[in-house]
Formats: sequence, structure tokens, C-alpha cells
Amino acid sequence: MEVRILTDTASDLSPAEVESLNVDLIELPVTLDGEEISWKELDLFWQKLIAGKLARTSQQSPEVYRAKFEEAKKGGYALVCILISSNMSGSYESAVAIKEEVGYDNIFVVDSLNASTTEMIMVREACRLRDEGATPEEIVEHVEKLKHRVKIFACLDTLKYVARGGRISKTAAAIGNLINLKPVITFVDGYVTTAGKAFGITQGANKLLDKMREIPADPTFGYIPIYPDNSKNTMNFIQRAKANGFDVDENRLTPIGATIGTHIGPNAFGIVFVAKE
Repeated sequence: MEVRILTDTASDLSPAEVESLNVDLIELPVTLDGEEISWKELDLFWQKLIAGKLARTSQQSPEVYRAKFEEAKKGGYALVCILISSNMSGSYESAVAIKEEVGYDNIFVVDSLNASTTEMIMVREACRLRDEGATPEEIVEHVEKLKHRVKIFACLDTLKYVARGGRISKTAAAIGNLINLKPVITFVDGYVTTAGKAFGITQGANKLLDKMREIPADPTFGYIPIYPDNSKNTMNFIQRAKANGFDVDENRLTPIGATIGTHIGPNAFGIVFVAKE
């Protein structure tokens, strides 16, 4: 049976990689002052966000999932869906409900418990196994294990956008920014959580290095440095990581998309890797 892979734009795959991997894609809507912007217009998104436009994210209409699932049922192929964490969006629950309504057993909906580049790694692995002839069940089993090993640590430059998302109060954000607080965030059980607090970029970089020492990386996957609107802080972090003995390649720089970028804002920097088993 033919196997296809479906994911959403929270995976931060580029348009070129969506095409090269041959994946189906669900676009998660992002609006700036109420005007929807395409996931492909990443530079424009950052320009408008930095200019002060209010960004909002939302889940896709259930009918979009229905169309994808009905197409799979009609075409007789298996569909493995790797979606943004159910603790960040209602997309997973929506997809599960639509699968039941469509009534097709060869649809497999995976709660990635991740987003951004960690979700991207899961999608890439699913595509690799698909191309090697794995069954949908084998693919699901592999990514279900992998989702607990992918790690992301990012240092935010400002608390402004976290406050906009309602995770902290605007007052707390203003105080944090005043004292140059740089939170280090990660995903735990599908939730965005604080992995540490730093005062200034340098201390934030050291916090990330501490996490890299604490959790040995699987060399098969290596390190993926990530950045939002610009890579300046990430490039500086890469040099610091190299000086501390970590093999971090600037050629693997990966941009953060609009879905996650809405909540972290500009000038952040981070690292993604897969923990050793």
C-alpha cells in the first residue's frame, strides 16, 4: 500500500523541502492585525511583526482535514499525519475527530508533542522510512519514540511576544525586559515551558550550552541551530558552542516559521538535537 505523509506548517519546513520530501501540508493560519499571511511569506511576516503588527495564530478548519482524509480514502493509500502538539493547538483533536467521521482505518494521526524544528525532524524521519518501504505502522512506531527524544532549547530576546500570547502578564513582561531577562524555553510533554532564566544574551548562551552538556546528542542527527528574523545571535552562539567543543554547523541554520515565531518574537536563538537513546 502506498504511504503518504501529512504535516502542518508548524513543522517549519521550507516550501522547497515540502516539495523535495513530497509531503502533504496543512497550513495553520497566521494573521497580522487580522490580515492572513501565507506561510511562504516568512520575510514579510517578520517585517510586519517587528513593525508592530499584532500576530495571531489559529487552527485550521476541520473541513481542510476532511478533504485530505476523504482523498486518502478514495485513493486507497495510507496517510500518516504528524501534527503540532495537542497542548499547543486543537489541530490534533480536530484531525482525530474527522478521521472517525471519515471512517478509514489507514489514516494514522500522530500527536508530535512538538513544533518547529523538532516536529520537522519527525517528519523527515517519517519520509525516510516511507521511502525505504516501511509500513505506516512502522513509521508511527518510530516517530512515537522519536518525539520524546527531540530537544529544543531557545533563548528569547524579549518577553513581549510571550505576553501577547497570554502566557505571562504584560506587567511581568515589562519588568523582565527592564532587567534584561532572557528566558530559555523548551518543550516538555508538548507544553512550552521555561528551562532557565538568564540576564543578558551571554548568560542565555551559557544556559543553552549547559543543556547540551546535560543531554548528550545522537550524532546521527547532529545539532541544528535555529533563528527567527535574523541569524546574528544564533551565529554568535554557534561560535561559542564550537569554542566549547560542540560540532555545530552554521550550514544547518534553520529559520523559525510564523506559527512559532508569533510567540517568541525576533532576535531569539536556539539549538535543536535528538537525545541519545
